[in-house]
This record gives sequence, C-alpha cells and structure tokens, in this order.
Amino acid sequence: MGTEIRGWRVWQLQDKRLTSVTVDSVVYEPRQATRAECMFPLGSYLPVLRRTGATFHRAPSERCTCGVYAMRSLERLLREFRVSDAGSNLVVGEIKLWGRVIVSAAGFRAEFGYPSQLYVRDPAAQQLLGVYGVPVVVAASLFGWKARQVVEALPTATPEMLEHFRPLRGNILNEVEHRIQGHRGRIKALEAEIDRCENWIAVLKQALS
Repeated sequence: MGTEIRGWRVWQLQDKRLTSVTVDSVVYEPRQATRAECMFPLGSYLPVLRRTGATFHRAPSERCTCGVYAMRSLERLLREFRVSDAGSNLVVGEIKLWGRVIVSAAGFRAEFGYPSQLYVRDPAAQQLLGVYGVPVVVAASLFGWKARQVVEALPTATPEMLEHFRPLRGNILNEVEHRIQGHRGRIKALEAEIDRCENWIAVLKQALS
C-alpha cells in the first residue's frame, strides 16, 4: 500500500454513505478504498491533452485537478470550508491517503483514500456511519469551531473530542489565557468593591456607636 499520509476533508452523508460534497456520484464505500479517477470525459479532455502534450492519465496528475482531496490540518479545513455554515448532513473527518500523492501548500491529492475517523453533528449520523469500521464521534462543537466555543465544550469533552481539538490548541490556549486575564480583572474589581464596602461599614459603625 505504500506510505500513508493523513489529511482532513469533508463529506456529505447521503443514503447512508459518504459522498463527495462537489460530485454526488463519487461515493466512499464502507471498508474499501476509494480510488481517484479523472472526471473529464475523454472526448472533452482531448483538446487539453493536445495543448499540454499530456496523455490520458492515471489520477492524480500534475497537469490536472483530479484526485482524492484532503487539507493538511483540521484548522485550515474548518477555516476555508466554513463548516459552521454547512448543513446537518456534513461529515468532517481525517482520511488516510496513499498511492500516488501530489502535495501542495494547502494539502494533498491522492490516488487512494479511506476515512480513519469521522465527526458528525448528531447521534443518528453516528449510527449510520458505523458500517465504515472507524471511530465516529458526535462533536457538535466542531461544526462551530471558534476557540470560544471549543473552550466552553472542554469541561464535558470526551478524550476523542479533545484529540480532534488538538490542531486548534494555539487558538484554544490564547482564548483560555484571555479568559483568565478577564477573570483576574473582575476579581480585582470585586476585591476593590469589597474593600470599599468594608470601609463604609466601619465608618457607619463608628458613626452609630
């Protein structure tokens, strides 16, 4: 199978199967690798082949856009895809890639791919995706990925959820530190208010004695 690369991508859940969000006909079947195929019909692709000097190719190709796509990181995927605005049938996951792999700054295009873990919005989807034989985690907070929301979810987060929050750790730490500073500021203000009240009480007691 060769060396595996891990990336992040999104699917849509249709008829109990993971499908591409851009090409509905591309279905990721349970327990079998998805192999990339160039989606250009041969007839319409021939003019491109003549211009580039290429031949009809095995996917992916440097001179084409075909392949099984994945982003390098969960953070980049969530930022660029706007997962929080997507529908309830969206599935986020980590995917194993192998075979021929083309690397770019944003991520990868591979010959073969299969999900290694999946994150869904509701428990119903979790049950449907059990046929894939990989961990499926209900993580509604992932779909509104801002660090503020992640921090609010931390007290009840499962170990699986904490693992998929890992790519956001920098944002999360900044958010926590910001909150700590805010709380410290409020504590100081409350302490100053308590001091003033205690002074007023002392003055009143002296005046009324």
